[in-house]
Amino acid sequence: MNKKRLIFACFSLALAVLVYSVWLMPLPVIHSISLPQTKSIINAKMCFAHMELIMRPFPTLPQEAMVYKTYLPEMSGRTVQQIASGNFDMKESEIKSIKSNTQHMITGEKYNLLVDDDGVIYYYQPSERLNINKLGNRSREGYPSDEQCERIAWKFLEDHGLMPEGEVFLSKIIDNTSSYVMTVRLGRKLNGIEIIPPGERIYIDIMKDGTIRSVFIDWSIIKPFKTYPLKSPDAAIKTLETGDGIVRGAQMQPLVNMNRDGSIDFFNIAKGELISTDIVYFPSYGKVNYVQPFYRFTIKVKNGNLYAYTNAISDNYLIKSGDEKSPKETQD
Repeated sequence: MNKKRLIFACFSLALAVLVYSVWLMPLPVIHSISLPQTKSIINAKMCFAHMELIMRPFPTLPQEAMVYKTYLPEMSGRTVQQIASGNFDMKESEIKSIKSNTQHMITGEKYNLLVDDDGVIYYYQPSERLNINKLGNRSREGYPSDEQCERIAWKFLEDHGLMPEGEVFLSKIIDNTSSYVMTVRLGRKLNGIEIIPPGERIYIDIMKDGTIRSVFIDWSIIKPFKTYPLKSPDAAIKTLETGDGIVRGAQMQPLVNMNRDGSIDFFNIAKGELISTDIVYFPSYGKVNYVQPFYRFTIKVKNGNLYAYTNAISDNYLIKSGDEKSPKETQD
């Protein structure tokens, strides 16, 4: 009996040492997502180097957050045909699949279906198959109400087995009647935190008679990776002054004017007031297949709001674009 107890005690001790060793292992350093810059998305330094920012106390925010990884689906021609017949009721007899570079195209009697190798789905009625004369005028009158559009969108996804996994929420209903449709935009959350598009969204275009014109689904396979410590919001907002982040405009687009000679005229904003701070997720761009937490600072300026974003992960665990050395792998 004593021998059995001794063996059990030794086994328990070895297991405890193993678990403790794994817990002490440093978190892997990951590449920071590089956010795109356009006329309406600019480097933060261009804005904050010239702005007098009126601060307000930060809310209580998490000190750590999960980082996620995205995975590509296995998208063969046969899989695409199964999506066409199983999810979009396209008759197998009419399905003609054509593979072009990284995209599968299926031409049906009424709708076409495009599926990328990364799983992005676009189901649509080509313009040449629509009778424009029967679509009505390009005004909001006569189209389904916002509530009706939302119900039509959810029902279509449910009826066709397209309701994606995870937290789906109604992001916005857009009046696109100038193009003969109302658009329902759905977004995605991870553990209650919004993912900022592009990426991880669904668009459903609804015509005046309530039928579907097109469905666009960009919804990745996302799995938890590891929990990372976050820098403080005070430290994060200071990094914006050095250009470590981007700024988006709302009513103020574009924020910059690109001249023909390649030079940039920046619309200087003298003063802004911080009105809210929260955490959002950005999906990966390019080869970086992580979904990472970012601070979002909403700043009220004269003509609307600015939205400033910077990576929330502690700098000890990030490799930033242009860095010559990887940050030290430490366990803070």
